[in-house]
Amino acid sequence: SIGDYIVLSASPVYFQDWRAASIIILSIFLLLLQVFYFGRNWLQRNRRWPPARPYALVLWAICYLICLGLTYIDRGLVWDYWLVFGFCFAAFELPFLIWPLLCSLLTFVLLSGLVRWPLSLADLGSLGGLMLTLGSATISAITIAHLFSEQRRNARLLQELAQAHSELEEAHQRLALSAAREQELAILRERTRLAREMHDTLGHALTLVSVKLEVIRRLVKRDPERCEQEIAETLQVTREAMNELRASIANLRSPVLGQCSLRQAIASFAQRLAARCGWELELDLDLAPALEHLPGDRQEALLKIVQEALTNVEKHAQATRVSLQLRSESGRLLLSIADNGIGLPPVLQARLAAAAGNGGSASLASSGLAGTDPSPKRGHYGLIGIRERIQELGGELYLCQPAGGGCQLMADIPLVEAPHEPQREAS
Repeated sequence: SIGDYIVLSASPVYFQDWRAASIIILSIFLLLLQVFYFGRNWLQRNRRWPPARPYALVLWAICYLICLGLTYIDRGLVWDYWLVFGFCFAAFELPFLIWPLLCSLLTFVLLSGLVRWPLSLADLGSLGGLMLTLGSATISAITIAHLFSEQRRNARLLQELAQAHSELEEAHQRLALSAAREQELAILRERTRLAREMHDTLGHALTLVSVKLEVIRRLVKRDPERCEQEIAETLQVTREAMNELRASIANLRSPVLGQCSLRQAIASFAQRLAARCGWELELDLDLAPALEHLPGDRQEALLKIVQEALTNVEKHAQATRVSLQLRSESGRLLLSIADNGIGLPPVLQARLAAAAGNGGSASLASSGLAGTDPSPKRGHYGLIGIRERIQELGGELYLCQPAGGGCQLMADIPLVEAPHEPQREAS
């Protein structure tokens, strides 16, 4: 505006033709274009810099041509090119900034008359002053652009941090919910385990005591001598039940595996049971490294499986010889417990034969026992407890009746924990 005022004041003749009106109109249009660009960017909530390059190039070209037109009317208006320089700094970033800035600078130098050939000392001074001024402006603009870039980067990092915090909070809530569910599941598993323990100890003993007391009630008058014998046997059953109950309580307070290795715990339990029942025991536990590297919960579950299986042999098999074998094969643990007792109940034998063919082995789930009513009256509660433990370890239980008689229980369990679908018990 000041440049236009100076030029028009120095040349009143311009008001007598089209030049004064053209200068005013082009100058106003140039200012409006600047106001449009800077004002629009300022009013935008999410300002993006630099703007899209085609959009910025169109606006720069319009500014360049308007200044070229003003300079064509009067060379004194060549200083309007400083507006074009400023627009270059505002609309472009390095390295593309060099090209529009260089084009504007060359046009300014050629039209301003600062450089004449041959160059004089005055021309060199003017050119040096121009370069110094433009260089200072360029450094300032690049510094400001760098600050804007850092601001955008920090804003983006803050946004990413807020998003990560939100995701972390959501993950924390899911983890808390998962922990609560896992705790509930652990409680249910512990209740199921305690129910199996109570069945295997108190349940069997109380049933036997109840039967013997009924026999005693009937014999008390008819056969006092037999009555005394039944009383002695009932007392023995009661003492054994008390011993098993104390052992269970001791295991709850101080787990066996906290006192010795898994191999030692299995061998000790089997030998103690064999001594009490008079079995000829065959042990093959040459798996110390594989067993000792199992996670603690899997070691505990494996020990319980062996204990329940041998307890079943003691209660139902009437065996004189028992073999227990543990071996590893292809990343899996193979358990085999065989006896020479009376074998499986007829109902279960029929189901196994239907599932596996002529006397072969079959999965306990496929034999139909998976859906059997787990009541003590049916006599399968111990097997169901063993099956549940093996399934929790991701394995499978098999039963068969060898040709020589007796029963063989086999379990195929992965050495590492594998995900499995829990099966619901039939009600």
